[in-house]
This record gives sequence, C-alpha cells and structure tokens, in this order.
Amino acid sequence: MRLTRTWLGLPGLIILIATTRTQAVEIKGTVLSVSGGTAAVAIQGDEAPNIGDKAEIFFNLAGTDASVASASVTKVEADAVQLKIENATGEVAKDQLVRIASSNPQKRPTSSTPSVSPATSLASSTTQAYVNAFREGLARQTEGKYEDAIAAYTKAIEIYSGEAGAFYDRGLCYDSKGNYRAALEDMSRALALDGKFIHAYEERARDRLYLEDWSPALLDDCNHVLIAEPENAWVYVFRGAYYLVVGARDAAEADFKKAVSLKPELATQIQAFKQARAKLQEKKPRRRKR
Repeated sequence: MRLTRTWLGLPGLIILIATTRTQAVEIKGTVLSVSGGTAAVAIQGDEAPNIGDKAEIFFNLAGTDASVASASVTKVEADAVQLKIENATGEVAKDQLVRIASSNPQKRPTSSTPSVSPATSLASSTTQAYVNAFREGLARQTEGKYEDAIAAYTKAIEIYSGEAGAFYDRGLCYDSKGNYRAALEDMSRALALDGKFIHAYEERARDRLYLEDWSPALLDDCNHVLIAEPENAWVYVFRGAYYLVVGARDAAEADFKKAVSLKPELATQIQAFKQARAKLQEKKPRRRKR
C-alpha cells in the first residue's frame, strides 16, 4: 500500500502574506527565523516594504488557505525585514514562504552584511554568493519550478554546506517531484546540522511513509515532532499508520482517535487507509499447516 500525496497532504506549510490595499506591489520572501513575537523574513527583488506596512499571514494545506496571523513591518534591511506578529491563530515557522503587499514600496537599502549568513568566517563575496543562490532557490520553488530550485539550492550548498535550511528546502522540492529517497536524505542532512528542526523531522516521517519504510526510525521521527507539537494531527496519523502496520492495534487506534479529535476531517482518510491495509493483508498467502 503506497500512501499518496492526496492522502497525506502537501509537505510542509506555505505562508502567504497579503493586504487589502489596492494597487499594492507584491514583495516575496521566506521566513528566516522566529523569535518570540517577531519573524525575520528574507525578501526578493529590488523593492522593500515600509515600516508600518500591514500584512496578513496564511498557510496553505492541500489547496486550502487558513489564517495564521496578522503582522506589521518593524524593521527593513538589505535582504530582510522584521515582522511583528499580531493576533496569531497558528504557528509561524522557519523556511515558510512569504508574500508582502506594500502600497508605496521603497528601493531596497544596500548593505555589505547579508541577512542570511552561512558563517561569519566566510568572505563577504562568498557569503553573498550563498545568499543569492539560496534566494534564487526560494524564488523558483515559489513558482513551482522545482528542477531550477533544486539546482539553485545545490549551488548554495556547494558554496556552504553548514546551513540546515538549504537542505530542508531542497528536500521539499525533491518531495514535490516524487523523489522521496532524495528528500529523506536531505531532511537527514538538515537534522544533522540542526537537531531541533521539528519540521524536518515531520517531513522525514512523511517521506518514510511514501517509501513504506516501517522501521522504528519512523516512530522516532514522529515522537520528536509530537513532543514539540502535541497538537499536530497529521503526525498522529503517521504514527498510527506505523503502529497499525507493525501490529500494535491499540496504539494505532489511540493515535487515530487523537488525530480525529484534533482534525475531524481526517476520519475519512484514516478509514480508507485501514481498509486498504486490511485488503493487503487478505492478499498475502497463508502458511500451510503441517
């Protein structure tokens, strides 16, 4: 039984920022980091928003947008802006995509210090080359041009291989192309650099499901996520699938029940998975009695 993307949903969350202002210029970017009530966002293009510009943040899951938070710009630098997160109804996290609308954008300020810094010991020219390649990957990924995005992220990694984000985003692109083995390897490399990268654990668990890897490593990835995010409904489904396959039916039912309590619409998918597993078991040849 292969778990398909339509059943498991999209890899990761996509943040989209927009405003209700008319004739606004759209500025795209990605979340570099989140600390307390602020988020640092790397921006693309030659224009930058102004301090005070308002934004609304969304995530996209399986083609459906849901509000995460409203935000306002509090700081503008050469390659990044700082957002103050307001009225949050969901989680804003590292490596999510961003779109800001500004009615009166300014020319992006120049600076010799890149906002995405692979290492302070690198020469500024090398650091900027990394930033440029990384941001090119983000731009192509946003456009759905995954081959081009993979090439750009690979270039960034060749310049500097010490940043988890480049491996994570390249892994998402591999996943979008159905190359789950390569995606899993990139998530593992991201986690080797940042062992607290919860989204990488979640995506690696998802990739193990696509690959039908029912080893204890799948259980370990799920547990890492659920310790940090005990309300993550999808990961209860992942762990429940693991328990069901290895024969721990009580544990599987407990996780499926928890998933449905958090996200009732998952009930149909869970039932379909259970029925498919049951049919698969029926097709297995029975051992002859001696």
